[in-house]
Amino acid sequence: MHIAIISYKESFDNDIMEILKALDINSFTKWANVMDKSEKGRPKFGTHIFPGYNYALLLTIEEDRKEFLFKKLKEFNEEHKFDKIKAYCWTADECIQF
Repeated sequence: MHIAIISYKESFDNDIMEILKALDINSFTKWANVMDKSEKGRPKFGTHIFPGYNYALLLTIEEDRKEFLFKKLKEFNEEHKFDKIKAYCWTADECIQF
């Protein structure tokens, strides 16, 4: 089992939800109004100079679906010039889910 955190531009939310739906991932935690700055791309601080926010998702995922999820996220990033998805993953020693 793995834990993944995904950060993305708020306007990408429908696209990300479709990717999760295709993988039958129905359990996650979502944060709205997440401030974000990448090495590349535009900062999102919710100000008039740096408008907009990101969303962040935290989810658990099995190894086989993790590989497919990250493949889909990489493909999504290849289609977008400036704003991209950030995703991180690590092994979960223990999870409690309902």
